[in-house]
Amino acid sequence: MENLNRRHYLVISVSLVLTLIIAGCSSTNSDPDPDPNPDPNPTVNFNSGTVSPDESYSYTFENEGNVEYYCQFHTPDMQGEITISSSVEAVERDTVYMEGMQFNPAQLSVAPGTEVVWLNISDLDHTATSGNPDSNDDNIGY
Repeated sequence: MENLNRRHYLVISVSLVLTLIIAGCSSTNSDPDPDPNPDPNPTVNFNSGTVSPDESYSYTFENEGNVEYYCQFHTPDMQGEITISSSVEAVERDTVYMEGMQFNPAQLSVAPGTEVVWLNISDLDHTATSGNPDSNDDNIGY
């Protein structure tokens, strides 16, 4: 019986190794001539959904660039912008407060890899939604 278990173990081990080798050798790149200058800031899309009083939402920004955002409930008054730049001192986390009908600060600069937390310290519901309210169809405003 012990001999059978060793053979079974050996067959499973060899199968696993072959699967990993085959998976590592396959390619899913269908572009024979990849762009040598890929977009360094792919589109950032986030939507917190409703952030009720005393709740928060977070998003980690990976690539450099500028990202506009707004509150779907309180546009056009409640808008902000995050600038992601490697020239900014790196911190693990930064906070934007949802106060009344504004983001504080409305403009924030962070390093790539920074988690931004939107914290609702008002008595109103808010959202943090990427984009510009003029260019989005999902603005439900009050």
